[in-house]
Amino acid sequence: NTPIQGTAAEYTNATLGAVQEWIEATWPGDKPPVRLVLTVYDSIMAEVRSDLVPMYARKVKQLAESWPSGTVPLKADLKRGKSWGSLVEYTPLPEAAEEAAAQ
Repeated sequence: NTPIQGTAAEYTNATLGAVQEWIEATWPGDKPPVRLVLTVYDSIMAEVRSDLVPMYARKVKQLAESWPSGTVPLKADLKRGKSWGSLVEYTPLPEAAEEAAAQ
């Protein structure tokens, strides 16, 4: 189990760094509307302004699933909630569907 847990931790750390770089590039300055809060095992928790949740979720999922993994596909699950105990599975709308709904 250690090699699997260690590999999951490496993917999580790589994703964490990529997400932070994306946040800094997307919202330069002192107070971005997205803030990484903590990691727990292979999970990344962030505070995200509610109107940005779909965009953030799509980007994090894309980054987390993009690392080279040989023949094993990587799958990132998303959850959303106001607190740790209220998290529920979350699937953001595709970007085009979200834009159509906003019009």
